Amino acid sequence: MATAETDEVEKITKCPICLETYKSPKYLPCFHTTCETCLSQYITSVFKTFNTDVNKPKTFPCPICRTEVPVSDPSLSPEDIAAKIPGNHLIVTLLDQSKLKSKDKLCDPCSVLKKHNKAVSWCTVCNEALCTDCDHYHKAMKISQSHKIYSLEQKQSETRTITTLEVCTQHEGEKMKLYCMDHKQTCCAICVTVHHRKCEHVKTLNDAAKGIRESPEITDLTKSLKAMIDELSTVLESRKINLKELKRGRQQYLDKITKMRQDINKHFDQLEDRVNQELGCRYKEASILIGNDITEMENSLEVMCNYQNVIDNGLKNVSDILVFLEMNKIKQQYNEGSELLKKRLEEIKHHEIEIQFEDNWVNLMTNFTKIGTVKITSRPLDVKSGILGGKGKTNLHNCTSRMIRNFNRGRRLTDGIFLPDDKVLLVDYIGGKVIFCTLEGQVHKELSVSGYPCSIVQIDDRQAAVVLYSTQNIQYIDIVNCKLGKLIMVIKQLSGVIGYNGTNLIVGGTDGNIYMIDRTGNIIKTVTLGCSTNYITCTTDRIYLTSYDKLVCLDMNGSLMFSYLNDNVCFADGRGISVDKDGNIYCCSYRSNNIHQLTPDGQFIKLIVRDITLPYGIAFDKTGKRFLVTHDAVYVLSSSGLTLSSYYIKETTTRSTDRTRVTLPHSG
Repeated sequence: MATAETDEVEKITKCPICLETYKSPKYLPCFHTTCETCLSQYITSVFKTFNTDVNKPKTFPCPICRTEVPVSDPSLSPEDIAAKIPGNHLIVTLLDQSKLKSKDKLCDPCSVLKKHNKAVSWCTVCNEALCTDCDHYHKAMKISQSHKIYSLEQKQSETRTITTLEVCTQHEGEKMKLYCMDHKQTCCAICVTVHHRKCEHVKTLNDAAKGIRESPEITDLTKSLKAMIDELSTVLESRKINLKELKRGRQQYLDKITKMRQDINKHFDQLEDRVNQELGCRYKEASILIGNDITEMENSLEVMCNYQNVIDNGLKNVSDILVFLEMNKIKQQYNEGSELLKKRLEEIKHHEIEIQFEDNWVNLMTNFTKIGTVKITSRPLDVKSGILGGKGKTNLHNCTSRMIRNFNRGRRLTDGIFLPDDKVLLVDYIGGKVIFCTLEGQVHKELSVSGYPCSIVQIDDRQAAVVLYSTQNIQYIDIVNCKLGKLIMVIKQLSGVIGYNGTNLIVGGTDGNIYMIDRTGNIIKTVTLGCSTNYITCTTDRIYLTSYDKLVCLDMNGSLMFSYLNDNVCFADGRGISVDKDGNIYCCSYRSNNIHQLTPDGQFIKLIVRDITLPYGIAFDKTGKRFLVTHDAVYVLSSSGLTLSSYYIKETTTRSTDRTRVTLPHSG
C-alpha cells in the first residue's frame, strides 16, 4: 500500500514538460501544473510569434490542454508572467511530505545558507524542518516562540497534517491562513481587514476545513466527478467507435466505387465486344459484295482488252476481209455485252462503314461529371449527464437508436451476451444459430445448433449455455474457441429459457414449472408456477422471470419475494430481463415497445428505450456501463443512454426451407 501511494505521489509531482520533480510549481486556471521555469520558457516560445512592440498577447494556451490562460499584465516579461501565476500549494505540500519522509532530511534554514545539517524537528507554522541549533533559536526568538514544533520522527508518522500555505499576492509575506465563507476564497489577515470587513463568515482555514473528509459536499462532489468521468469515458468510447465506423464507412464506399468501376468496365467491355462483332459482320457482308464486283469487273475488263488485241493484230497482219469478218463478230458481242454491262454498272453501289452512336453515349462525358456528392451527416450525441441523476443509481435517460444497416427479416435475435474484447454472442432463433460478432456488427463466426435456440447465459469465462426450445436439450458453447461444446439432456421438455445463479442452471419447462439443475442436467429442485415463463435471469440469491403480464421475483427456495404489475404504464408480454450492478431490474415489454426500469425491490422507476420495436432480449455487460437489446436488430447502449451502435446481422444461409415460417416462442 505504501509503495502504491509513493508511486502515485511521484506520478503527480512530475512536471509534464521537463518530466522532473516540480520546482516552484505553478497552478494554471485549467488545473494543470508546470514548473515556473518550464512555464516561463514555454511562454517565451509562444510569444515569439507576436510582434511584442505592437501586438502584445493577452492570453497564452495551456501547454497541456490548450485552454487559453489570461495574462494579467501584457507588458510584463514571460518570466514575470510565470512568476505571477499562483503556486500549486497542494503539490508543494506533497513534495514537503515526500521530503519529510526521507531519513536524511536536511534543515531547511541551513540549506538556504548552503549548510548540510540533519533535521530533527518540524515547525508547523513555518512548514520547515529544523536542525538542533535552528530548533533552539526558533524557540528562543520572540516572533516564533508560539510556533508549534514537533519532533521529526513524530511528524514523519503524521505527514497528512503538513500544509504548505499560499502566500498572499497582494500583501507580501502574508500567508493565506483565513477563509471567507461568503466569497468562497482564501485570504490573509490584511485582506480580511481591507476587503472582507463586512463579511460575516470568516474562519481560519483549520476551522473551515474541519470535518471536510466526512462532509456531504466532498461526498457529492466525488460522486459528481465520478459520474462525469463515467459519462466522458462513455462519450470517449462512442467517439472511438464512431471513428472506426467512419473509417469502415469510407472503406465501404471506396470498395463500392471500385466495384462500380469494375461493373462499368465489364459492361463497357461487353458493349465494345458486341459492337466489334457487329463491325466485323457488317464489314464482311460489304467486303463480299465489293469482292464480287471486283471479280466481275476484272473479267469484263479482260474481255474488252481481248477484243482490242484481236482488232489491233488484224489491222497489222491480215487481209481486209478477215478484219471485216472479226470486226462484225466483235461488234455483235460488244453490243450485246455492253448493254448488260451498263445495267450491271448501274447496280453497283459504293459501301461505307459507320457507327451511329447513341445519344447517351455521345453525351456521356458531358453529362456524367461526377459519381456522387460526399457529405458528413452529423447529429447531436443523445447523452444526458449521469450527474443529473434519476431515481435509480444507474441513469438511463430516454435511450434512442438509429438503424445503420438494411433490414433483413431472415433473423430473429432472441437473446445475447457480452464477451471479452468488445464482442457479443447472439442467439438467432429462426436461423438456428449462435453468432459471434463485434459491437459494430461484423460477424466473426456462426455455429448451427440442432434445434431452435431461444436464450443464452454465460457460465464462466470459457463457456455459455443455450437452451433449445421445446426440446430436452441444452447446448454448451465454447466462447474462447468459438465452437460447440457438449450437449446435455434434461428429463423435462424445456420452454427455451435459462438462467444461472453461479452454481446451478435455472430453466423453464413447457409444463409451467421451473427447474434448478446442475451443469450435467440433473434436476435438483422443482418450483411450480402454474403459468408460462418467457424469460429467466438470476443473481446469486434471486430468480427473476417474466410472463405475459407480469414480472416475478423468487428466492432460491422458490418463495415469492414480489411481483410487478403496472396498470398505469403499459406492460404487455414481458420478455428479456436483466439486472445491473446496482441491483436495478430491466424488463423488455415486447408488445409495448419499451423497457421498464425497476428498483431492486420491484418499484417502477421509469420507461427507457421507447423507440425500439418489439424488444426481445436484454443483457448488461460485467461493468454495468452498457447493455444490449435484441430482436430484429442489435442495439448496444451505454448506461447513460447513449447509443454506441445498432445494426442488423445479415442472413447467410437458412438451415431449412420452412424455418422462416416458424412461430417465435411465447409470441401469443
